[in-house]
Amino acid sequence: MRTVTNFRIDENTRRDFHIWCIQNGTTIAENLRNHINDTLGKRPQPQIKKTGWLSGSNDTDSGLNDRWESSY
Repeated sequence: MRTVTNFRIDENTRRDFHIWCIQNGTTIAENLRNHINDTLGKRPQPQIKKTGWLSGSNDTDSGLNDRWESSY
């Protein structure tokens, strides 16, 4: 089960960190999760592949070659 963790930091620090994350192709949340996992020596959890109507156009588990919108 996932939980939410909130904490306060200086507004300028948050802004600067957010800019750094954008420049480095990550997000604040992903960077902090990776840092926590590295600190604890844990491996990141594998991404769960989504299937169904909201899945990406590359998902072929449903047998469809494209999203449902293009077949409508």
